[in-house]
Amino acid sequence: MDDDAVGAEDQVLVQTVYELLRQRGAWPTFTAVDLRADRELGIEDAQTALVALSPRYVNRPWQGHGYSDNDEVRLTLRGVASCQGGTDDLARLSDLVEWTVTLEQRATSDSEVQLTASSADFAAQLGLPLSPSGGDDEQPTSEVVEARDLMGRLFVLADLLPHLWAGSSKPREEPWLWQRLVDRRGVRPYRKISSVDQLLAYADEEGRERPNPPNVLRSQ
Repeated sequence: MDDDAVGAEDQVLVQTVYELLRQRGAWPTFTAVDLRADRELGIEDAQTALVALSPRYVNRPWQGHGYSDNDEVRLTLRGVASCQGGTDDLARLSDLVEWTVTLEQRATSDSEVQLTASSADFAAQLGLPLSPSGGDDEQPTSEVVEARDLMGRLFVLADLLPHLWAGSSKPREEPWLWQRLVDRRGVRPYRKISSVDQLLAYADEEGRERPNPPNVLRSQ
């Protein structure tokens, strides 16, 4: 299979992983993908189908035997870009990168101070409400729900940005209220990135430099 392309049939499986991410706010487990693929796509062997996908679009399982039931199935940024709705999320992720770069450039040069990027501050920058105007006792509007869902997905997708973060945290009850520690050395290459295409190219380049995990299931 050509590692630089994803076929129409494979794209359906990639899209399924992305849709499960949007529904759950987290990468789906292999079991979730397997059941969806069997019931809705007619794919009885999701293990083989996933491993056969290009590593540009889906991250390989680290175990040589493939995915375990509770392993997360993670797309790459390139995989997200290939999905319906994915370009909108990546546009916001690119905004997050640019905002983080600006945050670091405006921060103190004191290396002892940890620099934190928070979803609350980023949402405020975008003008997106994370809480009802009447307080937490009020039922959240659809706008609030959509903003919370977006921040939750951005937390997940931000994990795919090479070298940018030194740590992260989020409350279990309010996963849209996350914080990330900025790696002040790792942020430097992102100063040259000003578009989704450039972000994808950088992630691709860094991904090629990392060794691939063992893969014994790929069909010849």
